[in-house]
Amino acid sequence: MSSLELNKIAGAIILATLIVFSIGKIGDNLVAPGGGHAPVAAVKATPEPAVRPSAPKAPEVPFATLLANADPARGKKVFNKCKACHTVTDGGKDGIGPNLWNVINAEPASNSGFKYSAALEGLKEKPWTYDNLNAFLTKPKNYAKGTKMTFVGLKKPTDRANVILYLRSLSATPVPLP
Repeated sequence: MSSLELNKIAGAIILATLIVFSIGKIGDNLVAPGGGHAPVAAVKATPEPAVRPSAPKAPEVPFATLLANADPARGKKVFNKCKACHTVTDGGKDGIGPNLWNVINAEPASNSGFKYSAALEGLKEKPWTYDNLNAFLTKPKNYAKGTKMTFVGLKKPTDRANVILYLRSLSATPVPLP
């Protein structure tokens, strides 16, 4: 092999190495940590305060006020999350969960055709009042520890109020609002 060919091979290797490093540097500059404003080493770390000041919370609206302003039509839409397990017709069959017709002020675990978990059986002293339903729908596993219900709950108080007002409408004689 002649020295000219060795020079060509060495030059090609050096050129390829330079291209790879150049592309890497350009890529690092395009996608730099911290938004590309400054190198990471130049950013000064500030110590975290021991207690972070919390943002002022909006005053909590009483649930009775939320119920008074609730919309059963919106509650019906939110209730679509529940339809996979619950039916709501008068005299309707149970699904995976019990039928919820006339549930407001009903005794928990009172549908004789449904096999409830021990957690709900233990709540027989607490009727499904508006406040109890609100607490249950917030996070069922916290309200009735050991319940078989897998639903995680409704985070928004307005969604809970709308659903509860919808459930209230599912009765021949709806319970008066608080």
